[in-house]
Amino acid sequence: APVALGAAQLRNVRGEMHGLNIPIEIGSASVALSPDAVSLQKIVAHTGNTHWSGAVTVPRPCVAPSCVLQFDLAADQLSTGDLAEWFSPHTAKRPWYRILSSDQPQGNSPLLAIHAHGNLHVGRFGFKKMVATQIVSQVDVDRGNVSLTALRGQLLQGTYQGNWVIDVSGYDPPRSPVAYHGSGVLQNISLEQVGALMGDPWISGTGDGKFELDGSGDSFHKLLASSTGKLQFTMRSGKFAHIEIPGFAGPLQVHRFAGDLRLTKNVWDLSNGKLEVRNGVYAVSGTASPAKGLDFVLTRSDERFWMVTGTLAKPIIVPANRADAETETANPLPGLSS
Repeated sequence: APVALGAAQLRNVRGEMHGLNIPIEIGSASVALSPDAVSLQKIVAHTGNTHWSGAVTVPRPCVAPSCVLQFDLAADQLSTGDLAEWFSPHTAKRPWYRILSSDQPQGNSPLLAIHAHGNLHVGRFGFKKMVATQIVSQVDVDRGNVSLTALRGQLLQGTYQGNWVIDVSGYDPPRSPVAYHGSGVLQNISLEQVGALMGDPWISGTGDGKFELDGSGDSFHKLLASSTGKLQFTMRSGKFAHIEIPGFAGPLQVHRFAGDLRLTKNVWDLSNGKLEVRNGVYAVSGTASPAKGLDFVLTRSDERFWMVTGTLAKPIIVPANRADAETETANPLPGLSS
């Protein structure tokens, strides 16, 4: 068959791509047709409220599974809501005469049809109430597995660097939700902003952390409820606004607080906690969960103990003796250990 070669200029073109639920509106682009590829350069386009620029190259001919799209794209803004709308499977259209049929097939995840590799730049990304900016990542999409490597960006007045893998290959709600694996390093995070996102200014200061997380779910709450992970953290120059140790005036001012947190199905287990405050150094251990609240022991270097129970918004701090403290340390929540 004859092969078309040459160049073209696109203006105000509306197109669709298999694997994307909304149309692509191309304001302008330069197209080059070579024997082995179709290249779009100087792209100016938008999908929904997101404006794109950059370049895309598609092999010629494009035959699965060897057809890999190469891209270098920049978006001014994105959000988790946008991505869910664009890529979530939609009910397949059926002829009108089958409308009364009980077998209503659902579309497979459109990401299963995409095989792509490239660089992505996002100016602003919204995740619920949190906003990250200046995001850069290498992206690989392969039969429902989305890998974000060398991912970095700015959030909560600090920075994040790490990797994520999002697996939709077995996505079949509600039986098989989207699976996630993430890891990374957080630096100079504003803990005051963390408190604001939680709706309570219970904490302030600056934090660093190194984490790993595995989970699955179709919403943030379901993801937390199913996730397991660990976090090594350090808090500096802050305070716990609602914690007042009996005998010491005012909220607990923190010089440095570090420890290891483990997450198991919405239960946080703290070990190796070391809290440095004005009146001494405390060892901290215990658990916290939405269902049972706080259950921590603070042990000062002079062998004085305090029990912390209640909630983040309304903690209860009472002195304890050694026997009480040792009992709490030896009996954490079921299924957890330091």
